Amino acid sequence: TTEIYTLSLYDALPILVDEDINKHHRGIEASMDTLTGKLDLMESSWDGEDREAYAVRRREWNQKELEMRSALQQFNIEVFNAKLGYHGAEVQNRRIMDNVEIPKA
Repeated sequence: TTEIYTLSLYDALPILVDEDINKHHRGIEASMDTLTGKLDLMESSWDGEDREAYAVRRREWNQKELEMRSALQQFNIEVFNAKLGYHGAEVQNRRIMDNVEIPKA
């Protein structure tokens, strides 16, 4: 026998959210990479105190950027785990309901 599987709202919602999050995550990463590239070009023309002050701020920026990327990555993992949880619950509920006999009136 062939079992037909259809997505329920509970299955589809985390998939859609996950895809949307990943799309925005890639957009943020691309923007950060573009900004970093532009700052690298600007920095090459600075010297003296300006360059030193920028180097200090740049290290702070880099640390915060890593923290942000890490938080986005963790959020993606949590959404993925939620998707697995919804799917597992849906499969379990279907199994339970398949074994329930509804009395005829």
